[in-house]
Amino acid sequence: MEYHIDFYKHFAWLRKENLSSNNNTESHQERLSRLEGDKESLILQVSVLTDQVEAQGVKIYNLESSLVEHQHKLNCTEDMLQQELVHRTSLEKQKLNLMGEVSYLKLKLADMEGKQVLGAERQHKAEVRLVTGSVMANSCCTLCSLAWSGQLKKLFCRA
Repeated sequence: MEYHIDFYKHFAWLRKENLSSNNNTESHQERLSRLEGDKESLILQVSVLTDQVEAQGVKIYNLESSLVEHQHKLNCTEDMLQQELVHRTSLEKQKLNLMGEVSYLKLKLADMEGKQVLGAERQHKAEVRLVTGSVMANSCCTLCSLAWSGQLKKLFCRA
């Protein structure tokens, strides 16, 4: 049994395989170029992302520093507010004490004015009594004088 082998036909697959392998080689080359391009692109993207992460880290650091500074300012402001409230409370107490003292002094003044009015009335009454007594005494003296002068006249006139 002799077989007739058609080498062209039989090796056609090998030729196709070689052509395919050449095509595959080219496609491997293209694929390798594409992958290298993708690799370079990814490296660039990683570099950009690393820069962005670093920039974000700097921003976070700055924001944290700003937060600490603002927290310190807030604490100082709260302390000042607390001191102001203590001072204001102290001033309110002083105001109430002074208002009480003013009320006491007003009452004392009114009492003294009342005593002054009573004293003035007593003084006036005493002066009136004194003047009245003095006038009466003067009147009496005048009457006595007149009476004496009348007696003297009688004495002198009789003589």
